[in-house]
Amino acid sequence: MREKISTQEMAVKKRPFLMDAVVIMTCFFLGCIGYYAGYQLELFTSSQQFIIERLRLIYEQIGIVSIGLIPLTFYLASMIFLIFLEIVDVFSFQNSPAKKLDFIVEIGPMLGIVGTMISLSKAMMEVDISHGVQVAINNMTALIGQALNSSIYGIVLALVAYMMKSFCKRKWGE
Repeated sequence: MREKISTQEMAVKKRPFLMDAVVIMTCFFLGCIGYYAGYQLELFTSSQQFIIERLRLIYEQIGIVSIGLIPLTFYLASMIFLIFLEIVDVFSFQNSPAKKLDFIVEIGPMLGIVGTMISLSKAMMEVDISHGVQVAINNMTALIGQALNSSIYGIVLALVAYMMKSFCKRKWGE
């Protein structure tokens, strides 16, 4: 049997969706303003240009999975910073951060392997010997290097997270 929902209850249920829509529209609007101010009016400072250039170089080295690996790196760096603050008694975790580090340990290598598969498939698709075998080998070698770099990046990220997780387990006695 269907229960009747009052108008007030429906308004309460719709509110989170409306708030999400407002937040998304605000972010989109701010992004458009940021794009216009940064690129069209050339308001980016040299430090922002430097950061953007470094991110572009990382993208060239590890490929499309940099979209996932770079935020994971920032997440790991912030966790390490918070663990350091915990050690010097400036910050206090309610629970051990080991479970939060599990996420990086599990996702880092998977993203690296996905990057390897994407780069290897691009390397195989871009084999074109019409311009010469040497040119084809050079193009393929660059993409294979990118494939290996993405795996290495993901694995190193996971290793650092695993070491921090082991440290946290010892410190919190898990």
